[in-house]
Amino acid sequence: MKQLLAVAAFLASGLAACGGDSSLEGTGNEVRQPSVVSDSGGSVTASACTQHYVPRLTTYWTSLPMQADGQVGECELDASCNPTCWGVESAYPVYTDYFYCTHCP
Repeated sequence: MKQLLAVAAFLASGLAACGGDSSLEGTGNEVRQPSVVSDSGGSVTASACTQHYVPRLTTYWTSLPMQADGQVGECELDASCNPTCWGVESAYPVYTDYFYCTHCP
């Protein structure tokens, strides 16, 4: 649950950093792909995957402008939109290396 909240916060912060507007959701920036849940000969269901354009790397700093010893944390997303983080978040994030990740519920 904590990781899911971290992903949601990370995605929201990336959208805010780009000057994005949440009202833009559903305007063609999503890719829906069916996936097989069961191939045992019984019923087959599909789930929708969503593709997001987000920063792969977010670094957190003690202040801006950045100082050599001022980094206090970092989060990196993998191709499935799962974050790997260390340190702490701060009020001074820097977003880099934007890419498409695919989130499947």
